[in-house]
Amino acid sequence: MLFINTTAEVAAAQSETPGRREFGRLLSMVAAAMFGLLAVCGGAQAQPIEVYMPPNAFIHPFAGRVAVMTLPHKPGSPMLSLSSHSTAGVCAVWLPKVGDPDITQALYECLAVIEVANCNGATDINTPAVKARTGFSEQVQYGRPCSGGNWDWAFNAVRTVVVASGGPSPTSLLF
Repeated sequence: MLFINTTAEVAAAQSETPGRREFGRLLSMVAAAMFGLLAVCGGAQAQPIEVYMPPNAFIHPFAGRVAVMTLPHKPGSPMLSLSSHSTAGVCAVWLPKVGDPDITQALYECLAVIEVANCNGATDINTPAVKARTGFSEQVQYGRPCSGGNWDWAFNAVRTVVVASGGPSPTSLLF
């Protein structure tokens, strides 16, 4: 970016050829637009993160083992969570922690549901590249925003109870 610091430099810039004057005007307009954009964006509040829920047919416990790992979330990062399903009956899920920037308990639960549903065969419509190649009718099936309802039932449906080997009572939940 070009900055003119002294009065002599301003005078020299103003006495330049017409092409240079036009460039100077263009530069001034660009600088004004950038400062205006910074002022508008700097004062704006961050928008809440929105994710879309899979169809109910995919909201059930995974038939194999679910391994849950932490994926730290940084502000502005487009990646919230991910999953990988192996043919060996393992669903690996990476989730952010509640309390990471922008990660609430409700969003965490929705992400857990989405990732287990992906291991169950759902399409991850929240991935821009996948959404771009998904047909309209399939996108409509996934048009349920996390913020648009109470998804406790879905989170409870995908949670896996871990039973201690010494007894019949559940000792912990995987999520």
